[in-house]
Amino acid sequence: MAVAVTEEASDLNIASASIKIKKVRPIAVNLSWTVDRMFEAIDSLSIA
Repeated sequence: MAVAVTEEASDLNIASASIKIKKVRPIAVNLSWTVDRMFEAIDSLSIA
């Protein structure tokens, strides 16, 4: 997620990164939960 934001801080890029992370470890429930929380936190900081 940090790399995705550094490369391009667009909503699409961040969403894409979170999907990729969850696909790599589909049964890692804690990882999936954390990625969702990070996405929500980043999204709440986005300027409209």
